[in-house]
Amino acid sequence: MIIIEYKAKNKNGKVLSQEFRNYQLFDFDNYFPNNPEKYEKEVKEKLNWQRPERSWHFDCLAETFKDFFYYGLLGYTETEFKLSQMIRYNLLTREEALKQLESYYETMDNSINDILGLLKDMGMDYLEDDVIKFYNDSKFFRKNINNMDIVIKPHHLLDIFKLYGKGIENFVPDKNYNHNFYFIGNAVIRNEVNNICFTYSYDDICKPCYHLKNSVCSDYFSADGVDINKNEYNEKLDIRLMKLLNLKFDEIYEFKDIIELFNSEVSLKLINLAWYSSNQDDNKIRYELTKKGIENFLSKYY
Repeated sequence: MIIIEYKAKNKNGKVLSQEFRNYQLFDFDNYFPNNPEKYEKEVKEKLNWQRPERSWHFDCLAETFKDFFYYGLLGYTETEFKLSQMIRYNLLTREEALKQLESYYETMDNSINDILGLLKDMGMDYLEDDVIKFYNDSKFFRKNINNMDIVIKPHHLLDIFKLYGKGIENFVPDKNYNHNFYFIGNAVIRNEVNNICFTYSYDDICKPCYHLKNSVCSDYFSADGVDINKNEYNEKLDIRLMKLLNLKFDEIYEFKDIIELFNSEVSLKLINLAWYSSNQDDNKIRYELTKKGIENFLSKYY
């Protein structure tokens, strides 16, 4: 016999108690194969349900928070235990489990933005510096991925070298935007990029950004008291840059070749032509910092 006792307090503080006898508990996973993609598809089709933008429910966010620290401290979470159990019960093959684990580890490696966003939602963003330090100090988060290929806007790549020339040698997550600038930027300045493909659409930096809506940047910036749409502005800027550099969108280039091209072709004239509406004094600073960043990079790695 199974006895389940339920206790709660009413609004007057009186303890209410209720026993449920002769009830048997059934675990859903004991009777149905683990197939969340199939379940989600059926719920969407039959109930017209749509997944919330950030999470199914709060528990998913809390789970990410918990796993982040388990993974950072130990290098594993309870996910490994669950998958091992599923292999024993013939619900998954070992190969399928390893594939899921690799995908999960990739998620954990890049979970810092989700964690910072969760802290902000809970009003605990004063812990941001400590959490970033924990992430950077952990030996388990795979932050350095060699020979990666990236898709990037040309002005984003120039911005990375401009900031590198300014003296920034380690980019950190931006909790207000949640974009991937820190990850791609660090890969670039650490010479961890193999091939590069340019785009004027959203790139690998933009993908997780809060302002990316339906594959379009919805953010604005102000210039001389006028609000300017970033998507339209940056698209035109990137097209100008590609013409000036004689490069083509959607073609794959070796990263080293692009850096050498930047070193020979990026000039004050090019910067003024690309950012023609910007103040020329600001453009001069942009050019000097970008040039310094490229030269420092080449002297360090080549």
